[in-house]
Amino acid sequence: MNSKKIIIFGLLIFFLFGSACAATDYYVDASAPDNSGDGLTAGTAWKTLTYAAATSAVGDTIHVVSGTYNAALGESFPITITGRYFLSTSTGLATIDSQSTVDHTVSLASGATLEGFYVKRTDTNGSYYAINAGQNSRVINNTVSA
Repeated sequence: MNSKKIIIFGLLIFFLFGSACAATDYYVDASAPDNSGDGLTAGTAWKTLTYAAATSAVGDTIHVVSGTYNAALGESFPITITGRYFLSTSTGLATIDSQSTVDHTVSLASGATLEGFYVKRTDTNGSYYAINAGQNSRVINNTVSA
């Protein structure tokens, strides 16, 4: 009898919380009209990395299409990423350009990954960095330019 209760309890927990634990893949495309899509497909992609970082959940993967992501597009710097995986779909062709802002270009907090981007920062103020990587964050196969 106890094993039946354990199995039922386990199934109940799985159905209540299982879907909340699943990571989701989202898409960002600089040529999207705005951030009104659901981001779940390339055809309904969000426009900005800033929106993707704020809207997605820890553990999600953000696939980023080639393009230049800057303030003119609607980005707010620094783009702060926590516990998410930002992946350029074509290595080096998605550019994050903070131009001459007075802050970091990308700030990676715990558990965040930035892979395959070209990260630019034209302001060479020594107090700020193109990528400010925090504890347990990963910077993989990116090109950084000041």
